[in-house]
Amino acid sequence: MRKMIYASLFALSLLIFTVNSVFAAPQKGTVIGLVEVRNDSQGGVIFVFKVSGRFPKSDLNNGSVSIQGGDGVYGLHCNQVDEETVQCSTSRKTGGQNVVVVFGGSVFFTKVPERSEGRGGFCYPVYDWDLGEPPTFWQHQGNHCQEGAAKEGDQIYFYSPYWQSSYYYIFHPNGFDYSGWENPGQGYYYEEEENPEGSPE
Repeated sequence: MRKMIYASLFALSLLIFTVNSVFAAPQKGTVIGLVEVRNDSQGGVIFVFKVSGRFPKSDLNNGSVSIQGGDGVYGLHCNQVDEETVQCSTSRKTGGQNVVVVFGGSVFFTKVPERSEGRGGFCYPVYDWDLGEPPTFWQHQGNHCQEGAAKEGDQIYFYSPYWQSSYYYIFHPNGFDYSGWENPGQGYYYEEEENPEGSPE
């Protein structure tokens, strides 16, 4: 009888240890989305990913960037900034190209902007609807840099990392009042009437 009790206690202890080990293990990193693509004048071509959990070094150094319709394939060199952010760099040869980015088991199709003019240029925030249903605020999509100052009504074609597609955005020097949302101020804004296909999909 005592042996049975000891055996039961041992089995229970082993089960508790196993469960605790499982829950104590760090969460494996997963990619949520590509949130920013830029081509800095000094920092090179940068990709910023929103993630969850920690990535091992093997995953951080195992990504790639390939040019669509071309032969160029380049390495992706990444660093985990925090639990929610991974930042990666790649070759400047991808500048101005449509590329396929592979990282953390996810694949993204995007366009790398031309090299920015640095501090000598003019950079403006770009805003689009948030991903809520229905949307309730202006979500910052990134920054657009150009050689000259923007004027009211100027239009750009910009890749939205949240909607994962490109749309037309209109410049408003005083921001854009829409549906009672908070107005973030000067920048380029998505306007439904300027996009024949309607809201971002």
